Parts: sequence; structure tokens; C-alpha cells
Amino acid sequence: MASIMDPSFDREGPESTQHKLLICAAPRTSSNMLARALMAAGIGLPAEYFNPSFCLDAAERWGCPAPSHNHETTRDYLACLQMRRSMNQIFACKLQFWQFQRFLTNPVGQGLFDGAKVVFLLREDIMAQAASFAVALETDNWETAAEVEPLPDDAPLREDLVHRSCEDMLHEEGSWRRFFLLAGIKPLVLPDRVVNRDTRRAVTEIADLLEVKADLAGLDTYLEGAKRYGTFSTRKDRYKDYSAEVFGDRAFDYEEYNFKTQLKRVVGKKVTGLLKRG
Repeated sequence: MASIMDPSFDREGPESTQHKLLICAAPRTSSNMLARALMAAGIGLPAEYFNPSFCLDAAERWGCPAPSHNHETTRDYLACLQMRRSMNQIFACKLQFWQFQRFLTNPVGQGLFDGAKVVFLLREDIMAQAASFAVALETDNWETAAEVEPLPDDAPLREDLVHRSCEDMLHEEGSWRRFFLLAGIKPLVLPDRVVNRDTRRAVTEIADLLEVKADLAGLDTYLEGAKRYGTFSTRKDRYKDYSAEVFGDRAFDYEEYNFKTQLKRVVGKKVTGLLKRG
């Protein structure tokens, strides 16, 4: 099956939007699995519409401006997006925090969240999440159905990807939590194990949240033939173990939690008055 971002999923004519569904998640939280299940159940066409890999081409295809730091162009893009990517009067969008931060920290973003139902996807095993992210970065394989070049499981592991992956996962999840707190949003929280092991339940909970009827027959047909994400499983296990080795000694390291040490890392070596007063 083609990616939901594929132009073949563009709607031919404008469609009104009665419901908005925003799926907020860090990478590697089974959001692609959930998005395909929701589409099969007739609940929108969820995709990362503010990922530059989609929005730049889509804006050119639809003859509208691409989103940018200028909230007026982002507003025009969103209006076009909702017309061309709503289904059954539902506009569904996946968002990673860096996308929100780049394009939607403005009145357009506030309007998008206004009246929307929000789902927050979590992965309970953050080491497994970071390992999956590291392998995705290594292989550029982000979707279950993607064709990927073979990579030997015993190929050398990259410590730089371990650091980046762990830090990115912590930042993404923590940033969403802070945003929800500041915005007074209480999202529907779905762990990835529910999405993967009880997909029907996850879709039903979202349908109930939106107060719409899910096409469970269509969902079941999709699930019967759905490909589960098992690519590079051995390599992911190696990265998971490696991450524990890289970070394990830091867990009980005083310097890791010392405010002055952290400040020096951020500001640099020339920290004078503030540290002296401390």
C-alpha cells in the first residue's frame, strides 16, 4: 500500500471539515500503524502534513503557499490542506513536536488545536524507541511497507546515533507534555502496545473521542493483511543494549544532575557571576 502522503490520496474536490483529530507523538511510537488503521476505519487520512518532505511538494501540487515561519502562509496552506486531505468530514493530522515548533507556534496553531480532539502516543520502552529511531536514521526506513536496502545486523553500531536518538526521544516527549500543561489540553493517551496489540481498541477509543462511527469491518479487513514492523529487529536489539551501555554509567553520576555542570554545558566555559553566587 502506498504511503498516506502519496498524491493518490489527495481528494478531488473540497470537503468540509466537521471534526479535527491531532495525533501528537514522538518518532517510533507506532503512529504509522495507527494512521493506516484509522484510514481503513474511515477516520480521516492522518499523516505528517507539516513534515517538509510532504508539505513542500503538496503546496506546489495544490497551488498554495508552503507553511513557513510566516503564519499567514501557514494559514493558507492549512486551509488548502483541510480541503484536500479531509475524509468523511474528518481532518486528521500527525504532528511531531519539531514540526509544531517550526510551523504552528502562532495563531494558526492555536486555531488548529481549538476544538480539536488530541491523541498523545507514547512508547513505554524508551530504549527500544531510541533504538528503532537509530535504525530508521541509519536506513532511512520510516514505514512498514517501505522497500529498504539490506543492512547486515552485525554492521558496526554508531554511538553518535545512540546519543542523538535518546536525546531526541526525551526532548520530543517532554516538549509535548509541557505544551499540554501550558495549553490546558488533556489528550487521550495511547501507549504503543495498545496500538500494536489491540488496534481495534485504539481505533474505537478515538472514534468515541470524536463521536463518530468507525468502519470496523473495513478495519478488520485491513488488519488481516497488515504487515507488522519487524524489519532489522536484531539490529534494534543490539542498539537497545548498546544504549544501556552508553548511558548506564551516567544514571548515578552526580555531575549529570548538577545544575552548575549543566549550565556550563549550555553557556560555555566562561560562566562567572552566576556560578560564583551559587
